[in-house]
Amino acid sequence: MHAFHLEPLARPPPNPPNRTSTNQTKPPYLSLRPSNSTHQNTKTQVPHHLTLHEEPLSSTTYAFILESCKSLSLGKQVHAHCIKSGFYCHEFVQTKLLQMYASNGSFHAVIGGFAKNGYEVEAVEMLARMVGVEGMKPNAQTLASVLPTCARMQWLCLGKELHGYIVRHEFFSNAFVVNALMDMYRRCGEMKSAFKMFSKFARKCAASYNAIIAGYCENGNIIKAKELFDQMEQEGVERDRISWNCIISGYVDNFLFDEALRLFHDLLKKGIEPDSFTLASVLTGCADMASIQLGKEIHSHAIVKGLQSNSFVGGALVEMYCKCQDIVAAQRAFDEISERDLATWNALISGYARSNQIEKIGELLQKMKGDGFEPNVYTWNGTIVFNTVGRVQYGFDVFSINLDDHHLHPSPPQATADHRLTDGISINFNAQFVDDEHTVVFVSERTGSPCFYLTRPGIGKPQPLPSAPNSLFHDRPTIKNGKLYFVSAKEQPDPVPLFKSWSAVYSVDVDGTGTVKRLTTHGTVDYSPAMSLTGKFVAVASYGSRSWRAGDFRELETEIVVFPECDPENRVTVSERGGWPTWSGDSTIFFHKIAEDGWWSIFRVDLPDSNLTGSPTSPVRVTPPGLHCFTPAAMHDGKRIVVATRRRGNNFRHIEIFDLESQTFQKITESINPSFHHYNPFVSLDSRHLGYHRFRGESTQGESQYPHLDQVLSPVPNIQLLRLNGSFPSFSPDGDYIAFNHDFDSNGGVKIIRSNGSKRWTLLKGRTCFYNAWNPTEKGVIYTSIGPIFESTSKTVQIARIEFDPVHLTDDRDEIPFTLKILTGDGTGNNAFPSCSPDGKSIVFRSGRSGHKNLYIVDAVNGEFNGGLRRLTEGEWIDTMPSWSPKGDLIAFSSNRHDPRNSEVFGIYVVRPDGSGLRRIEVAKGEDAEREKLNHVCFSGDGEWLLFTANLGGVTAEPVSWPNQFQPYGELFVVRLDGSGLRRLTCNAYENGTPMWHHGDLLLSTTRDGDWDKLKGAFQEPLWIG
Repeated sequence: MHAFHLEPLARPPPNPPNRTSTNQTKPPYLSLRPSNSTHQNTKTQVPHHLTLHEEPLSSTTYAFILESCKSLSLGKQVHAHCIKSGFYCHEFVQTKLLQMYASNGSFHAVIGGFAKNGYEVEAVEMLARMVGVEGMKPNAQTLASVLPTCARMQWLCLGKELHGYIVRHEFFSNAFVVNALMDMYRRCGEMKSAFKMFSKFARKCAASYNAIIAGYCENGNIIKAKELFDQMEQEGVERDRISWNCIISGYVDNFLFDEALRLFHDLLKKGIEPDSFTLASVLTGCADMASIQLGKEIHSHAIVKGLQSNSFVGGALVEMYCKCQDIVAAQRAFDEISERDLATWNALISGYARSNQIEKIGELLQKMKGDGFEPNVYTWNGTIVFNTVGRVQYGFDVFSINLDDHHLHPSPPQATADHRLTDGISINFNAQFVDDEHTVVFVSERTGSPCFYLTRPGIGKPQPLPSAPNSLFHDRPTIKNGKLYFVSAKEQPDPVPLFKSWSAVYSVDVDGTGTVKRLTTHGTVDYSPAMSLTGKFVAVASYGSRSWRAGDFRELETEIVVFPECDPENRVTVSERGGWPTWSGDSTIFFHKIAEDGWWSIFRVDLPDSNLTGSPTSPVRVTPPGLHCFTPAAMHDGKRIVVATRRRGNNFRHIEIFDLESQTFQKITESINPSFHHYNPFVSLDSRHLGYHRFRGESTQGESQYPHLDQVLSPVPNIQLLRLNGSFPSFSPDGDYIAFNHDFDSNGGVKIIRSNGSKRWTLLKGRTCFYNAWNPTEKGVIYTSIGPIFESTSKTVQIARIEFDPVHLTDDRDEIPFTLKILTGDGTGNNAFPSCSPDGKSIVFRSGRSGHKNLYIVDAVNGEFNGGLRRLTEGEWIDTMPSWSPKGDLIAFSSNRHDPRNSEVFGIYVVRPDGSGLRRIEVAKGEDAEREKLNHVCFSGDGEWLLFTANLGGVTAEPVSWPNQFQPYGELFVVRLDGSGLRRLTCNAYENGTPMWHHGDLLLSTTRDGDWDKLKGAFQEPLWIG
């Protein structure tokens, strides 16, 4: 006989499925109507006692027995035997146990158990079985348990189906159901529906008020949240601590810190005791305000209440002291925390990095790992400075022309001026008229990322419009019938999909009351949406669901796809190739593509009927060969289209009107601004006004200079992104200065700026220089490459050591005296991309002296002379852009050694300084790895992460609609040394490059300096538009 070992009942069940990415988990099908088959409850003669031998059984046997159990008592016997034999925690057996209990009348408890323990799909499937198969009706408790599941998983459609069931079966008298339904809508961002539930059905109590206030705070409508908060007092509903926490955290989350602190003091006056959540919220506000005095007051309050060791409060204290540069107080606060989490460790390590105490970080990382936490991208903070090709000179504003005033039709053009619609702040582009010729919706980057604004005469500053929260990219806005339609990279999958754009089409109510709705089907990439005249149809340039091909860049291989606005799943392809669609009425679409003769041309396609049921006509070419025509905008009179053109002998893009009947062009902008590029035209509903964006010019009001450093929105809170007016930045040892190359032509050389962006000096001038490296141990030594960039192995390029005295970096100087020493020998070919060892004694660089570009190490003072040179890599391939780890143990570089004959693919490799341990960092896997183009690699301050530029993100917007589209590898990514933890840092339509990662935060100067560059519109058209 076997002796049984009873498994403890407290043993936890298997972990629920990992469903953190709600975008990739679709709700199961649910029908809340009984099936047509009659549910027969036949009485089966079954024994009342089950004899189980004590020999061990398999999980399959247990599952079979449980399926056969037709009474609850027998099922319980089997359950007990499972526990005794140790099979209780087997996932397959547990599933059958749950099904057994459900089939014997315990559906409600099982569904509730699934829902509460993270088994969302299983909870809904069990509900579907309960209703559809078993013919049972869910009660209020069951509905109230499933609705939070819909909220967690963002299953709005499923929640609406449950709403319908609640209406049909009159559950609105149950407060739990109503509150759960309201909470589902607010968590899914449907605040209109949530407020309707609150207004019509919810019992006006603190719980219902708190839920709706939290919803408005989460969705950015803090004004409405405060209105409801005040309404509670007016209607005699007691505002409890949760009410105060909701509104205070709402103000903090919306960066209204002064008001949050005022509310905190009001709470204290009311005699309400703040809890850990209250104090943590207020401390977050103090941290973002860098108000250490207020933070200390809150700290004292926490000590009096004994909350300083609480994980929420303690973590907020650590972050506040770190951001206020008091690392000693931050360490004390950290030491008092009873249970530390990953976020608290990250905050402390970031604080030491800000304080430039790098030597302490290695010790902290080891202790962090000892506590069971692995570092992630949030662990290491700092500032990444990078270049965006051409962007600093755009200076775009939106302009319009009145066609009637200028007699442009049908007479020859007589225009002499255009009218600026935007305010000259940042860059403003890709606009559309709204209701009249004076009101436009447009994109602006004034907040560090592209967002939507509305402007009209008399409103002063442009009015911000709702957009997709946390998205780094927004584009192509159109307002129609009270809704804003646009492109966004809102949904950022985790893990990051490789060679797949995030661009998709969304809509949202203009007044911001509704949720952001995705119109593009999941897994599909859509660009350039256009609304038909009535708003019934949407046309897009769709890349479909396929992965992006690296060579598909100049003309994206997109299709023109149409779908009803009310039924986005009903997608019809009307042209197998084309981009940038525009509507004439509701039945005709114009678009651009490259014709067979090589000219960008406009094509036309007509829809067969209003239901998209028939076959569309074949696309017909509209514009003739001999000139490029792109980014069309159709006039609704059906007779004309507006296009951007590039003509032979003209280096500028201009706007012209093409008459479809006479087949003639009318030039519009060439006579107004012949030497400016004009982009992406749009027309008013009455076809009397046309608009476009262009460089604003030096004669107009607005920003006329570009700063040395410009803030860019970062997706990682601890990492600051700054765009440099220059290339190849390198930080001084203390982080106070940045060396860079301002240009590669007449303004070539090496310059230095303060890292707060307030002052610029010229170090070396009049020579083409690129790729700089500041000696980490000598503040007065910078290395650079002198010679032409992007040249062959034999072209002469030299590694130079520039020595200067840092005492000359003063405000009264513009140029710094220096001495120059060449470290590479004559006749050694192309030597470039120096990187200094952390001890300052050696330089690793790329050289073409052997006929192939490989890596070499040279003495940092005397160069290759006197035997100071040794070869690091060797082979008939390209090894380039090396970066020496701050720990000194590794050198990272880009190479095509895995495919030497292809100079368009580069992976990241690391090697020890002695040449051993060469390995590839596997960022992409399998076939994807063969398409990588990863360049400009550098290390984080702890040497654990790599920062680089890559082509992994695909294309975000149609390249032909932008200037400076040279190559598509321009997004910044970070990854661990083992290839894990890949994170995308930028998502835009530009080419970003030459990044450098500094371990500390930089506080930019707010003073406009006299040495900022003037905006001159000095950017280039894509070179491939000949």
